Parts: sequence; C-alpha cells; structure tokens
Amino acid sequence: MDLTLLNRYNTVVLYGLNEYFIELYKYVLPKWTGGKIILCGDWAVLGYVLPSISGKEIFIQKDYFPGSPLEINEPLVLHVMDFLPKNEDYKRFDEDNIIMIDELMTYTFCFSDLQHFGNEYPDKKFLIIDGSFRIEGIFGIQSKVFTMVKYAITKGYIPVVIILSSDNNMYSDGFGDDIWSKFMNQPCGYTIKDIKNAKNVYISPNANCLTIMRHIMEMETDKEIVLDTDKKLFCQNVEDYINANSQIVPEPSQTLGVLIRGTDYTKTHMPGHPIHASVSEIVTKISEIEAEHPYKYIYLATEDSEILEEMKSIYGNRLLYTDQERFSIDPGQLLINIHDARPKEKGKGFRLGAEYLLTLRLLSKCESLVASGNCGGTDEAIRENNGNYRITYVFNKGINSRN
Repeated sequence: MDLTLLNRYNTVVLYGLNEYFIELYKYVLPKWTGGKIILCGDWAVLGYVLPSISGKEIFIQKDYFPGSPLEINEPLVLHVMDFLPKNEDYKRFDEDNIIMIDELMTYTFCFSDLQHFGNEYPDKKFLIIDGSFRIEGIFGIQSKVFTMVKYAITKGYIPVVIILSSDNNMYSDGFGDDIWSKFMNQPCGYTIKDIKNAKNVYISPNANCLTIMRHIMEMETDKEIVLDTDKKLFCQNVEDYINANSQIVPEPSQTLGVLIRGTDYTKTHMPGHPIHASVSEIVTKISEIEAEHPYKYIYLATEDSEILEEMKSIYGNRLLYTDQERFSIDPGQLLINIHDARPKEKGKGFRLGAEYLLTLRLLSKCESLVASGNCGGTDEAIRENNGNYRITYVFNKGINSRN
C-alpha cells in the first residue's frame, strides 16, 4: 500500500459505505499517520461491529457536511466521497480536498497486485500497465498511459505496456488484441516476452485515469524522466507504412499544412475538450498567411468527410490529402458509435491507426501549420516537426463546459 497521499491529512471523512470503504477502514487507516476519522451516512448501522483503531479518534455522524464543527482546528481534512470520477478541473481536489473512493483506492493500491512469474530479474520491479479505453484515440490512450508510466518510474517500477482490456476500442481487432504494441514502442525497452519469467511483476489498476487521478500522479512525478519512446515512439510496422506513403506531399517546403478536427469535436461538443474553429475561420486564416507568403499546395489532415469536401470545393487541385477512411456523424453522436456497429476485421484496427499517424507525419513535414484547435493530433504534429515550422497557428477558442 502507498499511504503518501493519505498521510498529508490529519483528518479523513468517509462519506459512504461499500466494500472499498470497509477495506480502507480495516486495512489502510490503521497504518495512516493521521488521528481523526469521521464516518458518515450508513456507518451507524455497523457501529456495534466496527473494530476500534489504535491511536485514532472515530466519530460516526449520520448527516455530515464539509466544514462541520468536527473539523474546527483541523486544517488538513480529506473528504472521501462515493461518486464516479469525471473529467473536470482540479478545484475539487486542490481547493475542496475532495477525492472519490475510486481515486483513493487506485492511488493506495496502485502497486499492490504482485505476481511471481519466475526467478529472473530479482532486483527489478516491473509494472504491467493495461486499461479499458473505449472512446479514446491513439493519443488519448498515449497521454493517459504515459502519466502512469512516469509515475511508476518515479516510484521505482519499470513499466511494460500491453493494452488488452480495450477490445471495444476502434483500433482493436477483437478480444486479446494489444492495441499498444501495434502502434507504439515500449517506454522502457522491456516487452511482455522479456518479463514472462520475472520474479516481481505488478499488475496496474485501470490506466484510463481521469483528470483528478492524473493530476495527483503528476504532482509526484519526476519531471526529468526520459523514456525510450522519446526517441522513437512508433513501432517499425507504423514507420514502414508511413515511409511507403510519404509521396502524398511532394514538395513540403511549398506546402501549408492544415489540421481541421470535425466529427466529435464539432458535432458533439464533448465536455472538457477544446472548441475547434470552423472551416470558414480556417480559410480566413489561410488567406491572411498567403497574403504575405503564397503556397503551392494546401495539405489537409481531417477525419471528417464533410470538411474534406468543403475544402476541395475551395482549393481544388491545390488541396492534398490522404485516402484515409473519413466519417460523417450526426449531432450528439461519437465516432465510436460508427465503429461499434461494424464487425471486427483482422488488420482493420492497424490500418485505421496507421492512416491517421501518416496524416500527422505528413503534416509535420509541411513548411507551416494552421490547426483548428488543440488535440492529440496537433500536439503530435508539432512534436514531430521539432520547432521547424515557419508559422504555427493553433486556434484557441476555449473548452466546452464540463457541466
């Protein structure tokens, strides 16, 4: 168990009663360094069977609220509540000291599932990272996984990533398909095969952590960590696919790269996601840039078939684009809804992802970049470009409300 988070607080208030709260009370809080435990709600029915905890003051309150008199002169109070976490800003944790029981259990028991596969590497601790990612794209998965990867390294573990629990993701070809290894290299070099006989192998909780959980991990992460994937992120199969199709942009120095996100970003307005510029706003910005520096080609990266057709009508033969599969969705719909309705097909997940990564590599080779807003694709194009764009313009229109 890792009590680093809990030990920051002198008082813990538990709002709810389920098997997680019971485990927290029986096995974690006796080792916690704080002194006051406040049990709220249905705990009263267990009052006669609850074991006492040596050195702790325990109060049972049917009705309780943050700021109660029991907190007077207790500046460090953690409120543990029983709601499902969601993507939100950090105020709940940083200012209100509220954490959800799922988040606290993920943190406390992140490195508790130890397996002994053999006797190799007795001096090393490996962490197998898996997660259930349904709607996330490649860079959404990567971002969340790398948060746990760097956190694990900081704590003294060697991460090995294998995403097997996401067979409902668009990039999965079905049960047992590892959607990490088909695109990404390992962050620390070790593969699952390398550690099949390792002595100390820990199994991670679900790596699909939402904003507060990632925030907590990032607070404790060494910011100077360098991963093997910092040098070569994508596996050789992806690189081979990209190299075989790089001729789509024949003269990168004469090409303005344009990324326009549509589908979920413009039709569904997902909470917490950046608001993206419209095609008309993009066209206006392109005109401003070309007034001073005309381009021979406009290269377009988009997953939206309607956006592609609109841009073709404006730029005609100047417009370059890949033949990747594109989509059109109805308001309120998600791309995953389209993929859910399709039968899984061997190899389809790789092709879908490789086509997307190709569009970004081509975007990174262009002389300048205009992006409709921030997203994983924008970040990746800028990363791969390594600061060589003459102009980088990313629309910043705020984010969709999280409420």
